[in-house]
Amino acid sequence: MTRDLGYIIELNEAERIKDHMALTLNIWGLPTQFITQNHSTYEIEHPNLDKQFGAIYLAGKDLSTIRARNAVKYVEIRFFVAQLKNLNRYEEFSRLKQIYSSLITVKEDSILKFQFFELNEKLINQLLYDVHNALFTFKS
Repeated sequence: MTRDLGYIIELNEAERIKDHMALTLNIWGLPTQFITQNHSTYEIEHPNLDKQFGAIYLAGKDLSTIRARNAVKYVEIRFFVAQLKNLNRYEEFSRLKQIYSSLITVKEDSILKFQFFELNEKLINQLLYDVHNALFTFKS
């Protein structure tokens, strides 16, 4: 099978990582769910928020393209800046942005995005651990 060079991560590997992220978030009380029908976005909810908190995203043009190519461009976990501010956790996530910017692609506009173009499980687990600390560590 010839693969588009932009689609570099095999779909089954990307889904395995997405499932790992989703399970981890669910254990913390942050449920994830597949909402959209044409995209590979899995929304992250927060019990103290009325709106969507974040998402796990398997990047590609649309779900049918991803399935046809059996690959994704990257795996992303994202958090809405407004929601981080509502939770008074934006500062902690800003620190994560600084730390991870030298290790992976990190972008911020109204959404803080951590993008993995390689599925480095150790780095993904470290980011999840740091996200947990940023969200749930008691602030004095």
